[in-house]
Amino acid sequence: MLQLRDIFKRFGDTIALDGVSVEIPGPGLVALLGPNGAGKSTLMRIATGALTPDNGEIRLFGRSDPAADPALRARIGHLAEHSMLYPEMQTERFLRFRAALFGLPRRTATARIGAVIEACELDEVRGRRVGKLSKGYRQRVGLAAAMLHDPGLLVLDEPTSGLDPEQITAFRRLVARLAEDRIVLLSSHVLGEVVAVAERFVVMRGGRVIHDGPLGAGAEDTPRALIVECSMKAGSDSDAARVSGRLVAIDAVESVEPIGPRSAGWLRLRVELEPGKGDASEAIARSLANDERVVRRLHAEATSAEDRLMDLLSRGGGGADG
Repeated sequence: MLQLRDIFKRFGDTIALDGVSVEIPGPGLVALLGPNGAGKSTLMRIATGALTPDNGEIRLFGRSDPAADPALRARIGHLAEHSMLYPEMQTERFLRFRAALFGLPRRTATARIGAVIEACELDEVRGRRVGKLSKGYRQRVGLAAAMLHDPGLLVLDEPTSGLDPEQITAFRRLVARLAEDRIVLLSSHVLGEVVAVAERFVVMRGGRVIHDGPLGAGAEDTPRALIVECSMKAGSDSDAARVSGRLVAIDAVESVEPIGPRSAGWLRLRVELEPGKGDASEAIARSLANDERVVRRLHAEATSAEDRLMDLLSRGGGGADG
């Protein structure tokens, strides 16, 4: 279990983290999302013990303060956005070097090197120099190095940065497998790279957590747009303009546009709502009833995870780091 409670961190006059709390009870992949400057990298460095918070509590596997506990840090694997590799070394030699830094006995190191080479699909490049590998393979080498000591917590900071779509897909599959028996905390500012493998999303903005959970809009969320079908009067575009004019006068309505397909005698409209103004469903239904129209359908527009994330982030911004 990883617990971060009321974490606060300031750099000079800039507040990087402002009371952040996240709890991850067990194995699985949690995506840490947000724009550059949201506080993601600072939070990850604190989770790994590389940085000490000004205030707050960190507990990992029932023990506190990884920054002051070498044995606890030994249970953490970390792949930074720009991982430290030695380009002149062959892949397997580099992994053996890293295993020595972890203090692994020779026999254990040999077994673990074989395991991570297989897991990260590096067998065909084990004898090649790291500097001659593609960016995708170099990221796999970095991940293999972070996995050598079989950590219970694996922290990945923008691991797909600079990879092409095929490399991203392969890396995503690999990370999903690794998350089956350990906690994987993965940061990204590109939702599409993680939405296929994560079920839980911690979204940050301005040093705070603004969402923690699935990214599908829940029943308690105000929809971003409504789909309305109502009866027509004139049977022409002028009638659509008339209805649009009535609805856009409602305080919470931002815009109205006719959409297809249109059924005979019915108008179909997309009503976009202003964030923070609440659900306008009742006001829309009342306005149409006052205009003597039958409302056949009035429901929230289905939204994708990308739409949900953009809606969350559109409410503000700021921060100190990634």
